[in-house]
Amino acid sequence: MSIQLNMILLATRLLNVKKVFTLSGDSLKKEAAKRQTKIAVPKNTQFTGFKKTSIEVEGTTNYLFSKGSKKILIYLAGGGFILPISGLHWDYLDMLTKEMETDLLVLNYPLTPKSNVDDVMRYIDLAISSHLNTYETITLMGDSAGGNISLGYSQSVYNKEKKVKNIIALSPFVDFSLENEEITVVAKRDTIVSPIALKDVGEWYKGTHLITDPIVSPINGDYKDLNVLMISGTRDITNPDTKLLAEKNPSINYIQVENMPHIFMLYMIPESEKANQLIIDTINADW
Repeated sequence: MSIQLNMILLATRLLNVKKVFTLSGDSLKKEAAKRQTKIAVPKNTQFTGFKKTSIEVEGTTNYLFSKGSKKILIYLAGGGFILPISGLHWDYLDMLTKEMETDLLVLNYPLTPKSNVDDVMRYIDLAISSHLNTYETITLMGDSAGGNISLGYSQSVYNKEKKVKNIIALSPFVDFSLENEEITVVAKRDTIVSPIALKDVGEWYKGTHLITDPIVSPINGDYKDLNVLMISGTRDITNPDTKLLAEKNPSINYIQVENMPHIFMLYMIPESEKANQLIIDTINADW
């Protein structure tokens, strides 16, 4: 492993990055409410060459970066369904756009516990539907919770006519049942996420749906008519279930990288370069 990766693993451990995901009940709700007020915004120095437009939807600001492409990437940042977009996400997206041949729409979707899966799916569909007449190709992409939501949307009633056929999911959390025994083993090595909070998050997020509904737990979905790229690292509690999802759906282009942490693609480390080049090539390709 590179020096940079070892430094990230050490820093995330020392800073106890996953602390919020070790909370539950009211403690988790209070911490989530506090953090949800801190929504990162793009820097003025980022996304050079793109026209930046702020789009208000239901009281939240989303960002469209355009340069006249007929293709668009819609990005959903991760945060365990409770945390908003971070500076790490903006740095990552700025890096991707330097080689992307598409426009970019970054959605600040509603977060739990105030909102549930129906609120999120409706919000995303509103954004997608408003761009159907502008773009010939729409790719939905997200990391962690954003990967779950991207996969979940593809299984939703809103996507029956396949408005979105192209999905890129990075370290997606795919099963709220948390029944995979391998998760307990991997959790000892994961310095970024813990499964403890996800039980409560699942109850808040599912709303009136069963926890097994594919829009909540995408592991139960069917992806044979979709184009899906999914990437995961083995030092990640989401990995045991992404492996199962890929085994159940051989049409998914699944890439697994040994010893990589949760959302390793977002870190500027040598180990992420190959995965990110694949992501860029996939975004630019004619699916």
